[in-house]
Amino acid sequence: VPQPPTSYKGPEALVNLRFASVNVLTMRSNEDKRCLDGLLVSGRLEMFRMQISKLKLLFTGMQETRLEEGHSAHTTFGLICSGRDENYCMGCALFYSLEHPYAITVSGRKTKEHNFRKEHFTVIANDPRRLLVCVRAPYLYCDIFVGHAPHSGSSKTDRLKWWKETEQILGGRNDTSIPLISFIDANGKVG
Repeated sequence: VPQPPTSYKGPEALVNLRFASVNVLTMRSNEDKRCLDGLLVSGRLEMFRMQISKLKLLFTGMQETRLEEGHSAHTTFGLICSGRDENYCMGCALFYSLEHPYAITVSGRKTKEHNFRKEHFTVIANDPRRLLVCVRAPYLYCDIFVGHAPHSGSSKTDRLKWWKETEQILGGRNDTSIPLISFIDANGKVG
């Protein structure tokens, strides 16, 4: 995992981050019969991409994607998936923008926009309920966690185990002084 520079010489940057977290229930297509009826819509990923683009979101953490493990970059976005379980359930993902700048630098009268590239992202840890990614881009060093905690229908032991394991994963980062952005469906109770 690349480490941040200890010193920096260059123009200052204006960094503008917009992000969201969403439990999508599934990102699988209606051709996939292993998913629940009623949740399947053709072109779901493309519809989602269009909404994210319109909102100019740079990061979107997603839970319950039900997608296979992997990292792909398209023309306007990148998608990192933790992988689903053997029952085609769960799966966390990080959706990031390649079209909207995350930083702008000014040098004299010249401004320069900086966009993410696939190589700025490295997966640190993943399982069907968790995804930890380090972002190492010029002007932005951070780690991003996407998580999906067990709900109240799970045993108390399983819920406590998930939180304990998550604490260990996050505490095991190479440099805990690097900012951590978290997108969690904590399945918490209101009130």
